[in-house]
Amino acid sequence: MPRYSTKTLLIGIFFAWLWGAGLLVFWRGSNQWLTLGGGSVLSAPTPKFDLASLRSGATARQCEVWYNERFGLRNLAVRTDNQIYMTPFGEAPQRTEGTTVIVEPGTWLFEHHYIEHAITPSPRPESELRAAARDIRAAQEKLRKLGIPLLLVVAPSKAEVYPEHISPIRLGGRTPAGVLTSFERLRPFLQEEGVRYYDGPSRFAEWKVAGRPHLFAPTGTHWSYDSTQEVWHDLRALLNPDLRHPIPEWPLRSRDLAHPQRNDRDLLALLHLLNELRPVPPVPFPDIAPQTSVPADQLPRILWIHDSFGYPLIKQLYDGNAAQPSVGLYYFTSAYRLPDRTPINLDISKIRWAEFVKEYDAIVVVWTEIAADTDSWGFFKLLNGQL
Repeated sequence: MPRYSTKTLLIGIFFAWLWGAGLLVFWRGSNQWLTLGGGSVLSAPTPKFDLASLRSGATARQCEVWYNERFGLRNLAVRTDNQIYMTPFGEAPQRTEGTTVIVEPGTWLFEHHYIEHAITPSPRPESELRAAARDIRAAQEKLRKLGIPLLLVVAPSKAEVYPEHISPIRLGGRTPAGVLTSFERLRPFLQEEGVRYYDGPSRFAEWKVAGRPHLFAPTGTHWSYDSTQEVWHDLRALLNPDLRHPIPEWPLRSRDLAHPQRNDRDLLALLHLLNELRPVPPVPFPDIAPQTSVPADQLPRILWIHDSFGYPLIKQLYDGNAAQPSVGLYYFTSAYRLPDRTPINLDISKIRWAEFVKEYDAIVVVWTEIAADTDSWGFFKLLNGQL
């Protein structure tokens, strides 16, 4: 009997591990614990079984991804691997693909490329920056003549707003305040050309000096829901005077401190750990109540062209019942319906903009300051070429 004890023990451990993994997979509420991603990361969609998808092989690939996410052990293995690295070293493992998350004391999390951008001087020629500002101003003027305001919204970088939470070794002896990025060099040309834009980096710097907290959640990469509630006060002031249907304000049920939600914890979710980091600082979460004072047919229809920083603004706008259903063009490459974010089959390169823009009361372009060199993904040049 003793010669079988070790083997029996190992077999017992193996089956206990399988039982535990199975419990985590099928136990109600465990899917959130096991599922990869969160925040701005989307879960696997339900596979399509139409004829075209079956013929192309897309259905088989979608089924594999869907199964792995819900019933496979890959998520558990990834989280276990990440936890093994995090526990002794206090750092997230470095990946060749995807987002690299930097973990700082107090559970302050940053995306690596935002830090790199903040301490890297812009190499872009002045002539290109001037041309970019002229393109934006020309597009705004052409749309103004059509009665459609166009507002550029520049979102701040967390690494620029809270550099004191980044270890000096990460900054390599430099500071964001001592480095001129492309947006900081673009700013005077925007002002020179008379471009109407929302300067998020400057506004957040003002708020920080004034002592306003929670501009970014420690565990999120985007401007916090609490701060975007304040951003909306500014955006209404910029947009409403020129809108046929102004954007109404929405009431708040509460603004209490709470565990970070959605975008306020997207970097925490991207760590994919077995055990959540501690402590997770609470942040205010505006609980928006839909406005009822303005009827649906008197609300504005706004076209959004944006990166991921547009999502918190759009979410609050529709949570507040303050806009009509519309369209978003994500990175000016993919289209989806608002407010449900359903993808739509729209070839953006074939849009006839002279007709397309007439459906909207305003156009809002949103990108974070690290995207200044993208020139809004070619949107302004394309618009100017057709109007």
